[in-house]
Amino acid sequence: MCRAPAQQATQAPQAIQHVRQFSYTTELLAARTVVFTCLLYGCLNIVQPICAVTCGTYGKIVWVTARGLVDVRIFVLAHDAMHGALSRYSEVNTWVGKVAGALVYVPYDKWRWQHLHHHVVSGKADITEIDHGATTYWTKQQWVSFSPRKRFLLRLIRDPFVFFSIVPAFVFFLFFRVPRLRKSSRPNRVTGVAFTNWFKLTELCLGTWLLGWPWLWWSVTATSIATSLGFALFHLQHHVNQAYRKATAQHNRTDAALLGSTYLKVPACLKWVTLGIEYHHIHHLSTQVPCYRLQECHESAPAGCWDDVTVVGLTSAFRSMFNVMWNEDTQLFEAFQEHEKLLQWLLPDLA
Repeated sequence: MCRAPAQQATQAPQAIQHVRQFSYTTELLAARTVVFTCLLYGCLNIVQPICAVTCGTYGKIVWVTARGLVDVRIFVLAHDAMHGALSRYSEVNTWVGKVAGALVYVPYDKWRWQHLHHHVVSGKADITEIDHGATTYWTKQQWVSFSPRKRFLLRLIRDPFVFFSIVPAFVFFLFFRVPRLRKSSRPNRVTGVAFTNWFKLTELCLGTWLLGWPWLWWSVTATSIATSLGFALFHLQHHVNQAYRKATAQHNRTDAALLGSTYLKVPACLKWVTLGIEYHHIHHLSTQVPCYRLQECHESAPAGCWDDVTVVGLTSAFRSMFNVMWNEDTQLFEAFQEHEKLLQWLLPDLA
């Protein structure tokens, strides 16, 4: 069963003190992380024509899956650089972030602003602006008040089977291609989108010329898989019961990190993909803990340090993927009614 929402993190002082010890960079570890990522990306692209000719359908499946996982790693690397946590040199962070972001269709400057805003508003229940890190967008009370037509459209788009398959590709391939042209838009966000579009178009054209058309289709398919995995990671970082939602006046950043961010149990064989992003409670406590220190920070913590944190295993992750709205009365996330019935039948102890 879902735990009752906690009101305040009991281990906050201890957690803050522990995390502070890991909030520093090491250039050698940063270089190793970047170089290994480059080798993975480069080697996969080089062997693609061989897989296409000699390995048939199974080779394609293996290559596309591996490349999709590497794309997730590249995105996490860009995320770390965007926070200035990868290296102590701002120029290194900026250019690693720009290039890594462009490789996975993400405009660094535009997404950086959106993501930093997410860290400011995460866990605040009464904000009117969009939290770009959120994957639930209305409360149950709002849902009841929507017109039948609006509910139909939102039900169609936010259905988990659509939201985690079609919507991610739309956001990465189309939404990120267009700058936000407003008077308040900073020039670097507009030029950042242009740089990303130019860089990715150049890579796709050069790769197609050197490796052939199959490489292009395989690459786009792999990135589509990566975008879906990325959306799933976004969702599981903050939209699992128990959760944390408070009005701004009562909001506490540390409580939001420990009670509203999760620890996602990733198999050891996939940790090279996630680069520590599964320790999201640590990341929201301090964005300056580099990706290459997150696991050590988590595992070396004193006993009881993470007692407040919601741990997400395979079963709870599956159940949480259906969470689509926040219930202000119960202070819990809920699924659409028909999905709730399905989950009660499949997972009676968790639904």
